[in-house]
Amino acid sequence: MAVLEQSRTADLWSKVPADAFKQFQAHTGPLTRAMLHEIARSEPEYAHVLEGDFGEAFVNGVRVSVEQYAAAVGNADSPPADMEVFRELGAQACAAGHSLDTLLGAYRAAARASWSYVSAFCRALGLPADVLCAVSEAVHLHMDEVSALSADGYAIGSPRIRTQKRDRLLHLILTDPTASADTVTRLAKAAAWTVPNTLHAIAWDHPGDAPPSEPVLNDEMLSRFDGRNSCVLTAYPDRLGGVDLGGWRVAVGPRVALAEAATSLRHARRTLELVRSGAIEDAPVLWVSDHLTTLMLTNESVLLDACAEQTLGPMRGLTDRQRSRLSETLSAWFITGGKTLKIAEYLQIHPQTVRYRMSRLEELFGERMTDPAQRMTLMLALRATGPNSHQDAGA
Repeated sequence: MAVLEQSRTADLWSKVPADAFKQFQAHTGPLTRAMLHEIARSEPEYAHVLEGDFGEAFVNGVRVSVEQYAAAVGNADSPPADMEVFRELGAQACAAGHSLDTLLGAYRAAARASWSYVSAFCRALGLPADVLCAVSEAVHLHMDEVSALSADGYAIGSPRIRTQKRDRLLHLILTDPTASADTVTRLAKAAAWTVPNTLHAIAWDHPGDAPPSEPVLNDEMLSRFDGRNSCVLTAYPDRLGGVDLGGWRVAVGPRVALAEAATSLRHARRTLELVRSGAIEDAPVLWVSDHLTTLMLTNESVLLDACAEQTLGPMRGLTDRQRSRLSETLSAWFITGGKTLKIAEYLQIHPQTVRYRMSRLEELFGERMTDPAQRMTLMLALRATGPNSHQDAGA
């Protein structure tokens, strides 16, 4: 706790005659109550919050002010005042959702009440006008000091509290799809985030062991950065184009309703998993919508393996080398529309090699290659197993 140096406030209080010091001690309780009463009257919002953590902290701040008055009245040797409590009070006001203007308004009300009470005390003692002027200046200077400290605490606490509120909102959206619209709207307002009708979840990943620094994002992007668990919710994923990713790899999930945000994020994270496994080509920004077939085919790996095993069964007796080359040729046949020259160009092999392989495939699969339903199953099986490299051009 930082302790401020002896301020002009203490010097002003010391102008009250020393024999008033003991007499004033009996007035600390009534003065505290007078200040709280005026605060509640002037700032109705605070009339209902003087309980709980913030209320307790605020009442303590009033007590600290009164104790500082009591220690300084008529006492030129009063110790330096510990004012750090007011900086913390500003941060707590921010955390509780109270505006800084309301807090400073409460301080002004407290200053009015304290001046009224202390000036009456001084007049009862018959103190001269110059002492009353000093007391007035001391009260208002004290208010300026605590206001400045609380404003500083509010400014420091505001970004931290805002981040905490946005984290809570993001967690709610991703973990509780049944959360009421009123609850989400209330939390979004506190987090300074506009709730969109639809949004995209964006998963973030990084190739190295240590994550890069957090990128600078627009306020409309609700974000959490936690290594490979990092994610963003936004209605405008195209705005990533203006963001310096700084080494991050991102996958943009499909557009969904708010309640389906977790589903969008799951697909985005699955896309990143497939990038790491090599099933999807790497890029700084990937869109799930560009890889829907791959995602669907890899979603039920056990069933797809069974489908491939059954559908490609006619090639079971071949060597791995023969099976690989016939599989890539059959895949090229589907891709190119079955034209011999196009298959040869696609695979970078001689047309005669294509004819030989196609003849062999027709022997193995027969009518399956012309039946529409069987063709679809063949394509799925080939996609599930994945064609080998087209670089080897031998027959």
